[in-house]
Formats: sequence, structure tokens, C-alpha cells
Amino acid sequence: MTGELRSLTDLLSSTLAGLGVDDLPMLLTLIDEWPDLVAAPWAEHSRPVIMRQGTLIVEALSASAVRLLRYGEQDLVRVLQARFGARSITAVEVVAPSRPGASGNHKTPGQRGF
Repeated sequence: MTGELRSLTDLLSSTLAGLGVDDLPMLLTLIDEWPDLVAAPWAEHSRPVIMRQGTLIVEALSASAVRLLRYGEQDLVRVLQARFGARSITAVEVVAPSRPGASGNHKTPGQRGF
């Protein structure tokens, strides 16, 4: 039975790695604790999406926030490395918000959160 569980764990890990999830526990921590881990403007204008080969993909919550956040990518890397270790996150990539309604994360004007 232990062999079956190990095989399932290996299969799940390889599937997640194939989807670009390098470190699921760290990604879940980033998602759950984002507002507490990062300072303005990151906490108010972005959300972590996925980790790919040491790069944290962060979605800006508005098109106007993309440029603002891109200027602070290296500062965010330093903050996250201080929390998770120097090899954990080597880069941050800010992407434009997904189409409204495409991922279920569309917010109405004035609505906060993700």
C-alpha cells in the first residue's frame, strides 16, 4: 500500500511540475498570505498566480497597475527571498489582468480582494 501512495504522490508531483508549479507549499503560502507578505503597491494591485522555474508570475489587478508594478519587480524578489530563501524565487514577472470573467476573478467597481 505504501508503494501505491508513493506512486500517486510522484504522479501528482510530476503533473504539477508539468503545469509549472515548482513548489506547491510555497505557492499556497504566497496566495494565502500575499497581503501580509508584500507591501504597497503589491498587496493592493496584484495577486500571485504560479511559479515557473523560480519565476513568480504575478497578475496585476488592472491594466494601469502593470507598469507601476514592473518597476518594483527586483525589490519584490528581494523581499520574497528574505522570507523563503535566496534560491526560492529568482525573478518576478508581472502580467496584465486576464479578461473579465475568464477566470472567475472579475471584480465589480469598488470591490476589493481577488
